[in-house]
Amino acid sequence: MALKFAVMSIFKAKDEQSKQFNKMGKNAKKFGEKSDKAFKRASKSAKGFGAITKGILSAGAITKGLGLLTQGLGASTTAFLDFDDAITAASAKFKGLDLNTKAGQKTLKKLGKTARDVASKTKFGAAEAGAGLDFYATAGFNAAQAMKLLRPTADLAMASNLGIARTSDIASDSLAIFGLKTDNANKLQKNFKGMSDQMAFTMTSTNTTLDEMFETIKGGAGIFTNSGQSMSTFNTLVRSLADSSIKGGKAGTGLKAMMAKLAKPTGEAAEKLKEMGVQTTDGKGNFRDLFDVLGDMEKAYKKMGTQEGLATTKTIFGLETMNAFSAVMKTGVGNLRKYRKEVENSAGSTKKMSDIMGKSLKNRIASVKSALTEVAFKFFEAFGGGTGGMLDSIADKVRKFDLTPIIDTIKIVIEKVKMVFRTMEKAGVIDLLIQSFKTLVGVIKFVWKIAEPIFKLMWEILSPIIKGITTVMKGAEFLAKGAGFVFDQIGQNMDAESTIPGMPTEAELAKYHEDRAAKRQPPNAAQVQNQTIRSEANASMRLDIAGAPEGSKLTKQKGADPVDVRMLGPTPSFVS
Repeated sequence: MALKFAVMSIFKAKDEQSKQFNKMGKNAKKFGEKSDKAFKRASKSAKGFGAITKGILSAGAITKGLGLLTQGLGASTTAFLDFDDAITAASAKFKGLDLNTKAGQKTLKKLGKTARDVASKTKFGAAEAGAGLDFYATAGFNAAQAMKLLRPTADLAMASNLGIARTSDIASDSLAIFGLKTDNANKLQKNFKGMSDQMAFTMTSTNTTLDEMFETIKGGAGIFTNSGQSMSTFNTLVRSLADSSIKGGKAGTGLKAMMAKLAKPTGEAAEKLKEMGVQTTDGKGNFRDLFDVLGDMEKAYKKMGTQEGLATTKTIFGLETMNAFSAVMKTGVGNLRKYRKEVENSAGSTKKMSDIMGKSLKNRIASVKSALTEVAFKFFEAFGGGTGGMLDSIADKVRKFDLTPIIDTIKIVIEKVKMVFRTMEKAGVIDLLIQSFKTLVGVIKFVWKIAEPIFKLMWEILSPIIKGITTVMKGAEFLAKGAGFVFDQIGQNMDAESTIPGMPTEAELAKYHEDRAAKRQPPNAAQVQNQTIRSEANASMRLDIAGAPEGSKLTKQKGADPVDVRMLGPTPSFVS
């Protein structure tokens, strides 16, 4: 009977990084100790600068200050460039301004100074002021007129809470619609202030905005001006309609239609006005003051019932204009005259409202910003006076740079490449390369046609062999499991005190284990301490292999994980 050998395989997984971690820990400790000493020395040195210096350094005030300074310079540079661009754009549009003359350059400087003066004393930026000048130039005003209008425009913009550019657009069109434009710059400024004050007063007297007023002006003010009605009359009616929530373009359309019906009544409307005793024109054929005409109509309406009065209004004005006319008559001619007087006496309303609006915290901050920007502009003026000439010089040099030699050289190279290609093509080299590639592809296809059936045949031969080996291995595994099951059953049926030769008793087993334990050395203190930074996992497996010859050895494959393999055989004498 073959000897039975016991094979004990002990697997050990050691933490090989423990030593490295220990080393790193020691180095980190040394670094910390050195750093601590260095920081202590730096702290002692810092005390020499005093508490204020340490406070500044700890708060990063210097770095923050430099950052803010950089941001400020960047913002100022952008503002200056925007301003310069706006003034340049405006100067190109003013009629009669020739920048190629000394007078033109002098006017250009005045335009810039005017815009900057307005910006430094209001919440608006210099570039925005320049944009206002640009709008006036586009509207046909000359440079002198635009400069006279810029400051009152800024006041109206502040009062109406709009930008200078938008306000300039509104003001320039409104001056034309009301017939207030004139070549005289001083007279134009006076007309503007009068119009602006009436607008500002109207806005504060009712719930309307400058944008809404402008829409009304565009829609209806033209016919009022042409019929000889005053601007104050129109603004009074704007207020009246706004009180009835008729605003903007709708109000303008209503006022225009109302004036048109009264200017030239026809058919039933003319008969009805004559019946009411209302004359719309005077003896010279001029349109009477509108409020006088409305006063006569008001007297006639008082003699009518509500139904007759409504029918009369529809006959004279039509269905679409009834609402506007009814709103005006609801105000009452007496109140209309009173309101008009207030509008006429509204001088200074723009400045007053502008000053009030300027006291808000937001506008005050904006004003400070504008003032600081002007300081930055003076810095650029002082140190950047020659920049324009320098840039022009650079641009001129760039324009004069001759690229012809470079371009000609590139053309020659391209022609040479084309020539070589044409030569190769004529010689048939290109076709030969193409044909060679096609031939190579054909050879590959031919070889695969031969190799493919060979590979298939090899697989057909090897496939059954591989399957057979797999089946034998599975059968061996099944037999091994069956044998193990049989031996387990036999072992369970054997008594602990069996008299079968070779089987150990309990006493013999106990003594065998005691002997093995005595041979083990207990761990020393260093090993116990090292256990805290070392991890080791042991797993033991005992295999009984029947039929192994005495002296057999198991070898470990090179490069495999650490395995402690011991051949514990032949088995002790008490094992059969």
